[in-house]
Amino acid sequence: MKRLLSLYLFAACAAAFGGAPPGACPTAVDDARKARAHPSDVPFDDAMKAFRSQRWSAAYGRFSRLAGQGDFDAARIALFMHRYGPVLFDSHWDASTEDLNDWTHLAVSARGRPAPPYRPPGWQPMHSCSASTSRR
Repeated sequence: MKRLLSLYLFAACAAAFGGAPPGACPTAVDDARKARAHPSDVPFDDAMKAFRSQRWSAAYGRFSRLAGQGDFDAARIALFMHRYGPVLFDSHWDASTEDLNDWTHLAVSARGRPAPPYRPPGWQPMHSCSASTSRR
């Protein structure tokens, strides 16, 4: 009974913190993460797309707007881009002292989106989710 309870608690904690119990299907874990998504994930994803496509000014504008709405992760990125803009992005972006102070307070918080799992290049899952490989 004790072992069953500890397995249940492990699975519940793993699901709550974005992990998966051994043998769980990765798509089920991804679906669980999407269900717990941050309310501003769509605009945040748009800002990330702009950043990844090297549209720095558009990305900074979107991150700074989200940071102004209280998004912790956007505040961290907007502060980084503001601070290192001239060196890394060959641009200097404006922000008011009030905005910078607000973003700093948000950025130092431990709140925000969970870190994505690290998957080294060439990573392949060790198991399959198909019904033919289920264990008994």
